[in-house]
Amino acid sequence: MKIFKPTFLIVMVICFLSCSIENEEKNKREYITTCYKLIEEGSGQPIVGLSILIHYGPNNVLSSQGITNNDGVWCFEHWNDDGPSAILYTYLLENLYFNIPEALPLNGSTNIIELNPKSWIQFHVVNIEPSTVNDRVDVSYFFRINNLRSYGGSRPFEGKDIDTFWYVGVAKGVNISIEWEVKESGVLISTHSDEIIIEDDETFYYLIEY
Repeated sequence: MKIFKPTFLIVMVICFLSCSIENEEKNKREYITTCYKLIEEGSGQPIVGLSILIHYGPNNVLSSQGITNNDGVWCFEHWNDDGPSAILYTYLLENLYFNIPEALPLNGSTNIIELNPKSWIQFHVVNIEPSTVNDRVDVSYFFRINNLRSYGGSRPFEGKDIDTFWYVGVAKGVNISIEWEVKESGVLISTHSDEIIIEDDETFYYLIEY
């Protein structure tokens, strides 16, 4: 009479349970749709016709791209296990907007993304008579977006015959501080400050004479 060994039965049960779990996980995998609604910060106006490119999935090897519709919305389908977020290709947006997120939620929902449109200041810096080769003016600008991220820059202009332009990108609808210091032979002569708000996307002309 043969004695039945339970080892084979145990192995069969484990294989059956493993296959069941694997099939159950496969059955949970499905296509979902994630949408992004891009709007202008402050006004809430939809950003229409904006090109978007994202990378997602394992090691971000997958990609999808499209253009926002008249409501500022772009949607795409992906597997529900492609990860929690997608990496946004920011090069398409950097010359147009501030406050660009590096990653976007990948959650099967409609996500609102606020971007701050760029405007431009054209500084016109002129050294007026009487002037010398030792004259110098240091021009700087500064602004914040939502009190979280700050931007700005500065540039010196030195010499007698300064009559030049300097273009800088600034955010629309925020306070922009402008300062300049006038020096002669390294000695501070005067300081000046101003504050402006650009309400549209047009270039703002700003004259500095010293």
